[in-house]
Amino acid sequence: MNKINLLPVHAKIYGYILLALCLACLAVIVTNDAWLPDDLVSIAMPGFGGGILSKYRFVFEKTGMTHELVFVLTAIALFLIAFAREKDEDEYCMTLRLKSWVWAAKIQMAFTIGIFLFLFDVPFLYALVANMFLVFVLFRAKFDYELWKSRKEASHEK
Repeated sequence: MNKINLLPVHAKIYGYILLALCLACLAVIVTNDAWLPDDLVSIAMPGFGGGILSKYRFVFEKTGMTHELVFVLTAIALFLIAFAREKDEDEYCMTLRLKSWVWAAKIQMAFTIGIFLFLFDVPFLYALVANMFLVFVLFRAKFDYELWKSRKEASHEK
């Protein structure tokens, strides 16, 4: 069987630490973001709906990048958690990993279809951001549950 290149075992620990820090930052940002710096330069599209008629395609504006930084770090943390090798990684773990990934992709697709059918405007955008992280969370939850269940059954057989 072909080996899948996974991250080292300790990457999961770093991922959980980074995820905890990101969630703490996100909680602080949601409750009070007045202290955040807003002096970074970003590129914006003027007249998003009528961009063809505007004089310039893109303009520079000052904005804060803290939200984006927290979301990128959260994605990295979830990536570290999802693709970290188990201590006793074998072919059965690889099979569980594949089945869990397929299950998570199916659930995420159903969630995505639900988002497009039932949400609009700002809640739609929030749900899309949550959807970006959903596949990693579902995968890890399903994989850990199946691994726990198989280890529990193996311990009962002994």
